[in-house]
Amino acid sequence: MDAFMVENGFTIWRNSYYTTRYKNGALWTIYVSRPDDEGLGGGYTTGYYEDVDPLGIQRRLTHFNHGFAYRATLTTVREEIDQLFEPWTTLPDPEQIASAEQRYYHFIGAISLHGFGGGITMLKGYDGTLKSIMRSPTVTGEIRSELTQITNNLSTLNGHGISSFKNGFLRQFKPVLLSLLEAALQLGSTIGIEWGLSALTFNHILALLDEAQKTFIAASQGSQRELDMEFELLHDAVTFAGPFPLEALEQLHQPTPLAFSIPKPSSPDADPPLYGSYSAILAALRRNLEELNKQYRDAEQQLAERYTSVARDLATDATRYAVSLHAVTLAPRGEAEVQLDEYRMKEVTDSLQVIRDELFRGSALANETGFGTALVRDARLGLGGNGPSSQFHQALWVLLDRLKALADDTEISRHNLQLWHAALQDADADAVADLEALARELEALVVSPPTGTSSTLPPLPPHLRMD
Repeated sequence: MDAFMVENGFTIWRNSYYTTRYKNGALWTIYVSRPDDEGLGGGYTTGYYEDVDPLGIQRRLTHFNHGFAYRATLTTVREEIDQLFEPWTTLPDPEQIASAEQRYYHFIGAISLHGFGGGITMLKGYDGTLKSIMRSPTVTGEIRSELTQITNNLSTLNGHGISSFKNGFLRQFKPVLLSLLEAALQLGSTIGIEWGLSALTFNHILALLDEAQKTFIAASQGSQRELDMEFELLHDAVTFAGPFPLEALEQLHQPTPLAFSIPKPSSPDADPPLYGSYSAILAALRRNLEELNKQYRDAEQQLAERYTSVARDLATDATRYAVSLHAVTLAPRGEAEVQLDEYRMKEVTDSLQVIRDELFRGSALANETGFGTALVRDARLGLGGNGPSSQFHQALWVLLDRLKALADDTEISRHNLQLWHAALQDADADAVADLEALARELEALVVSPPTGTSSTLPPLPPHLRMD
């Protein structure tokens, strides 16, 4: 024991261990009584700390006496000192600890996640007596089991890219996670969720969000796909996006294909050489269609370039999210795969709902037993208020921050996708209108052909297609 304390910075002084250290700008002097020759006793903690007053004029000296705050009734003295070294300078009075620990033992016996299923657990109370506690099989196993299930389901969804948006997967996350966070915060630090398991789960969620984010950036920059294929996928994203304000179109310059028509005769009796035969009419139509197609493709290209520029400016660069634009898969998924994805996402949502309900159950139990004594629990573990439950909360906050960042970027990408899609639709509508006007003019020529043409020409098709 002496060697152990010396290794941890203490000096043997009579019947105590003695050390000084700085903490929070103050110099602390700590004395801990040594155990007797049989290794019993010890742990009586006293000392004082001195710090400079706010004006910096003089130093203040404050004594503290924690008494036998950590008597050797739960474990050996060495194990106890090993676990409880750090909190010596921060814990409340021994009487408060004793009262809190009594409730704490009862609480962790009912809601501990350190095992699967229920069972009897033998715990030592604050007075050193053994107590048999029946653990709740539901609370004990459900949360851990559901976290594992979420991990398995989310790991299969990675790499699906834009289909996650198309099928609304991410929209299912936000309300459930917000509700889960509400439950976790209400429960406070009274639940010890395994950090490793919860971290693995959240890493899978963040990987899925990164994949979706990466896909949107790659799609906005037009990488690795022909325009038609990309437009098909972006159209799916627009379908997912839903309605949007039409006035937003005013922010985007829309090059409109020039209207055209076959020149009309200067007078009813005129006989332009162009219309001397049916083949001449079709030749003129073909030339005009080729010109219209060229203008339409030019307009489409301008819109694509404009969209890419706007998306790059507004959606921020990829380095902000530390994602790679390489190896992006934009291929649409089959119907069977989509159905399987939907099933997995439903499983994830159900699991999150179960965890939420169990957290509320734990919260109710904590209220019945007084309070969860997070300070005592984390301090006894030497975690200084940064225990497993605190890390679980931090993981939730990180996840929600990522969701918000994704939502913000998705809103920008979605907005620009809608602008592009609507502009292309408008350009297409203009082209159709021009073709219909041309068809009407040609039909009029067939009904009343110019001088020198046959009146028995077959009628033109009712609808003309650019392709």
